[in-house]
Amino acid sequence: MNKPLILVVEDDPSVRNLITTTLKTNDYRYVVAPNGSAAIMEATSHNPEIILLDLGLPDMDGIQVIQTVRSWSNVPIIVISARSEDNDKIKALDALAAKERRQAAWGVAEDRGYLLGMREVCHVLAVRLGIATGMRLGEVLGLTWGAVDFGHGLVSVVRTLKADGTLKEPKTEAGRRVVAVDAVTMAHLKAWKALQAEALDTLCIDVGEASPVLCSATGGFLGTANFERWWRSFRTGAGFPDLRYHELRHTQATQLLAQGVDVKTVQARLGHSDASLTLNWYAHAVPENDRAAADRLGELFREEPKPCRIVELKSA
Repeated sequence: MNKPLILVVEDDPSVRNLITTTLKTNDYRYVVAPNGSAAIMEATSHNPEIILLDLGLPDMDGIQVIQTVRSWSNVPIIVISARSEDNDKIKALDALAAKERRQAAWGVAEDRGYLLGMREVCHVLAVRLGIATGMRLGEVLGLTWGAVDFGHGLVSVVRTLKADGTLKEPKTEAGRRVVAVDAVTMAHLKAWKALQAEALDTLCIDVGEASPVLCSATGGFLGTANFERWWRSFRTGAGFPDLRYHELRHTQATQLLAQGVDVKTVQARLGHSDASLTLNWYAHAVPENDRAAADRLGELFREEPKPCRIVELKSA
């Protein structure tokens, strides 16, 4: 009878050799990983039955390894770190264990397929945010909860998600901006944050300021390529097979200008560095306002002047 395969995650060579020698002496099968990244790779490729984990890893916190592995596996994880500075990590680990026990009692630890539905919600919210804010797709997908101010109804644009999955700062100072968001959209975001936190709790993932607003089924950032695939299907079903996501941005700008919002405000919302750029793009929305202004002046000219009081002056 084969003994279980054990993954040993330890960066200290002497400690690692001691553990592996003991395992080998007792006929255990094992694989080793000197850091967190290697641990995740080995756990994925070898599917170990037990993991011995040192929390003090050189490239990441051991808790991150636990959270990542827990997103797809319930393999037993034994913490082998005994250093005094790891007390806080042990407490965090106890909290994760308590979550897992609670999840098992709820019957959700084994079947997490429903988490895939989070992506559909996020896809629709991305469309809503595009129309409500005029933000670019990368700016919407790069939003984190720390950039959402529920108290004042504001969203800060500070990063954009690139096609390769990296986060970059805006190219210009004007691109870093704060955009006001309508109350209905903010209410949708607030409700979604609560639902997201509940769903990701089943993966032992806490939702914080650095968490993406629009996430994948495992709590990471929603990939641009995945969204584009969904968008192509969505727009065709809605009767707009050639509509680009970027045109939601154009729609907002055109409607705001047509409703009389000043060019400087629209420029700031879009993150344009110069108002002339905004006018060059959306000048077609201004003539209607110009006509309304001319008609208003015509009404003023047509109004009958009010009679003036004539005072007769008499000389002495």
